[in-house]
Amino acid sequence: MEGDFRLLGPIDLLQLLAQGGKTGAFLVEGGGVYLEGGRPVHAFLGKKAGKEALLGILALKEGRFRFLLGERAPTTSLEAYLLEALRLLDEGVEVGPFDLVRPSSRVYGATLEGEDQALLLALGAGKSPLDLAAATGLPLEAVLKRLGHLARLRLLEVHPRVPHTARLRVALGGRGAQVDRLLLTAWRSHYGGFARVRVRGKGEGSLAVEGVEGLGVEPRLAPEHLLFLGLKVGEEVLVWPEVQVPHRGFRRGGGPGRAFSPGLWHALLGPQRGAEARCPLGLYWGPCRKPWWPWSPPFSPTACPTR
Repeated sequence: MEGDFRLLGPIDLLQLLAQGGKTGAFLVEGGGVYLEGGRPVHAFLGKKAGKEALLGILALKEGRFRFLLGERAPTTSLEAYLLEALRLLDEGVEVGPFDLVRPSSRVYGATLEGEDQALLLALGAGKSPLDLAAATGLPLEAVLKRLGHLARLRLLEVHPRVPHTARLRVALGGRGAQVDRLLLTAWRSHYGGFARVRVRGKGEGSLAVEGVEGLGVEPRLAPEHLLFLGLKVGEEVLVWPEVQVPHRGFRRGGGPGRAFSPGLWHALLGPQRGAEARCPLGLYWGPCRKPWWPWSPPFSPTACPTR
């Protein structure tokens, strides 16, 4: 058996050989994996051998392969290394909550587990993991893990995007404002440290925030905050970090240290121009209605200048 990796990658092919209980040598350019009854017992790639070689072969994205049935290599078993190698590969594909994820051309005709198939159906032409978690009801952490696995198999394309305003559904909490730890980490990794978020529903307010595991698309607000903002459990709100952005020369909000949304920060650092761009302030959903230039005052984080 021989071929190339255009349809199936090394991981897919080795899994098929393992399921068939095959014994032989899976050879690639400069390396190979030896199987005994479907179990990997030795790997080499260039000057590497063992675990590092196996990891390198599993990460190959192009090239040709050949399987020599019955070929044996007496050496130390690599079965214990396989799970670790797969784990390291999963960790190597980073998918952020705000990234745009799209199916690749390789997904068509691929055989997938039921959970992965359902996730791809919900993904459609492309969504962010945050939107996908809202659409499927799955925990955000689980969605990110499955998407990372599918991206490693090259069934998905991941397009990194700047963390922006999140549309979430309110849940009742015990104290303060709590958002999913993964969202807070994504915001802070891009905008730096901050201690408060802006929450906009029927009203708008600034709340001290903390990250909590497993909240997904449901931030928790204390009862007094729900009352203050005029919100009910289950209502949609916009949430974004309250970032202190030094700026000067604008006719509105020109004082230093005023809090701006991450969408405005993004507009200042990398303007989105043209009628098809998303609103540069990040506070509105849908396309802008006209070209916009970030140095054209007046503007503020609460009033989109394009509307």
